[in-house]
Amino acid sequence: MAKRLTREMADDAADKLAALAFDKKIEKIKSEMTKFGDVLINKYIPAPILALGDEYAQYFPDRNNHIQFTSETAPSYHYSALPCTVSNPIYRKVFVLSEEDYKKGHGLKRRYDDLCGDKRRYKSDVSDALMQLKSEKRIQEQFPEALPYLNFCETTALVPQFVELRAMLK
Repeated sequence: MAKRLTREMADDAADKLAALAFDKKIEKIKSEMTKFGDVLINKYIPAPILALGDEYAQYFPDRNNHIQFTSETAPSYHYSALPCTVSNPIYRKVFVLSEEDYKKGHGLKRRYDDLCGDKRRYKSDVSDALMQLKSEKRIQEQFPEALPYLNFCETTALVPQFVELRAMLK
């Protein structure tokens, strides 16, 4: 009897393959974003306010490790946020950055969002492709890279016996 693929197996394999294809790239851009977020925090928040936020943390309940920003030329509703390792005591404030800083920060954020979107689309496409192939044999022929991430031995359901199903109709 042939074994067939389930949607759960396809989704799990797609998650693992997408992680293999995209996670290092996403971590790299996230690291760049965090470093630039630290630069922005130290550049746009005066040192005494940062020190005050560290010394009297209980008085700054909104402190967070992000910085929200916009530029003078961007529409008022359009702002971005970058992660940082430096604690931001005035998290709710949207900082107006120089055009150069804004372009760099917004570009990093857009690259990160694009990579995350590409990863989601890739997962969906891989899962759909595996579901179209369905059987272990067809996956081996068409998409052998996915086979190590699929466990046909333990988790697949056997194809039903059509003879028995048809016999019940008579």
